Amino acid sequence: MKVMSLMGGAVEAQSTNPFEFAWRLASALQAECFLFPAPLVVDSSEMRDRLMADRSIARLSHLAASLDLAVVSAGGLAESSGSLVRQLITDAEAADLLERGCVADIMCNFIDAQGQTVDHSLNARVMSVGAENLRAARHKVLASGGHERAAAILAVIRSIGVNTLVTDEQLQQMFQRIQGQWEQLGQTEPYWSVVTQPQYKQDQIEANIEPFYASGHHTCQLLLATLRR
Repeated sequence: MKVMSLMGGAVEAQSTNPFEFAWRLASALQAECFLFPAPLVVDSSEMRDRLMADRSIARLSHLAASLDLAVVSAGGLAESSGSLVRQLITDAEAADLLERGCVADIMCNFIDAQGQTVDHSLNARVMSVGAENLRAARHKVLASGGHERAAAILAVIRSIGVNTLVTDEQLQQMFQRIQGQWEQLGQTEPYWSVVTQPQYKQDQIEANIEPFYASGHHTCQLLLATLRR
C-alpha cells in the first residue's frame, strides 16, 4: 500500500500541512509514504517548472496518474476558513480571486461555483499533481464540513465528481434538502427548473416547447466549437 501527498506543503509542522497528514496516515496504515518535497506555492512559474521537472517530483506525478483513492478537502478564501492556502497567499491575491468569482480551492486549484478553474497567475505557481489526476482517480472522498464551506464543497463536487462525502450532520441535512427539492422539481417542473421563465411551466410548455429547445442552441454550438479546437 502506498500513501502520497498530492501537493506541496508549508514550512511549519501543523495538522493542516499535507506533509504531516500523509505521514501520519501512512504510519497508521503501515504503508509506504511519498511526500511532495516542495512548497505549495512558489515565487514564479519558472521556478515551478524547474521543480516539477525534478526526478523525484516527476515520479509523484507518475504515481498520481493511477490513483485508487483520493482524499481531499474543500478550502475557502475567508480568513476564518482555516484553509492552508489562505495562509500562503496575500490579502490582495485573495481579494483578486474573490473578485474573479473564486469560491473554493482544491489542492490550491482555484475554482468558481460551477467547479471551473478561475483564471489567475497563481495557477502557474502551484506545486501539486493537478486536478486532472483527481478527476481520473477511481474513487474520490471529500472530507469537509461547516456551514460556511457549503459553497466550496458544492464547487469541488462539480469540479472533480466526488464519490463519497464526509461532512457534519447539519451540512448533510442541508444537501439532502437541496437534493430533495431538485428531485421534486425534476418530476413536477422539468422544463421550468432548467430555464426559469413562466412560459416553460407545465401548464404552458406544450405551446412553448420549440422555443425552449432553441434556447440552448447557442450554448451547444459554443460547446461544440470549443471541443473542436
